[in-house]
Amino acid sequence: MKSSDRKIISQAKQDPACFEKIYNKYYQKVYNYFWYRLGYDREKAEEMMQEVFLRAFSRLKTYKHRNYSYLTYLLTIARNLFINYLKKEKERVSWDEVKNVTVSGNDIFHNILDAQYLYNIIERYLSDNEREAVLLRYREGLSIKEISQVMHKSENAVKLLLSRARKKLKERYVSSNVLSVINDTTPYKKPKFLKTKD
Repeated sequence: MKSSDRKIISQAKQDPACFEKIYNKYYQKVYNYFWYRLGYDREKAEEMMQEVFLRAFSRLKTYKHRNYSYLTYLLTIARNLFINYLKKEKERVSWDEVKNVTVSGNDIFHNILDAQYLYNIIERYLSDNEREAVLLRYREGLSIKEISQVMHKSENAVKLLLSRARKKLKERYVSSNVLSVINDTTPYKKPKFLKTKD
């Protein structure tokens, strides 16, 4: 666990008002975890994000420091909450709903065609576990160790999932740049077939 997280958690155990620092540090990442998986449903993502922090806060006194970040702990709660939500709904959110999403100018996807293309490929060719591992790795930026904690799998199993996912995407003629598009920090590169000759 990061020393700053360890310090804040220790303070929050003594003074629950300090938990706000953890909330402010991680709320956007937890919100994004749900937002992407719920088909960009803002209200439901906010509701589920709040539930994650309520559960984490209620378990604060019994929380024990581990060798991973507090974000990993929060995303583990988020994943379990999301799985329970899917079981209750019995209707999985389809990536096809992405077709109706508009893309803002600040988004890494400069047009909706690129977003549709990416998510259709991920949906069509990757299993649920592979998709989860890819999004946690490239969208959320988690390490292999953190992904293994969130998904309750060994590090080798996570590496295997990521390797299989990359292989499947490569077999489908998807360049390795597609995975980098998922990561918000990677600059956008327009595909060759969309470039116009001057």
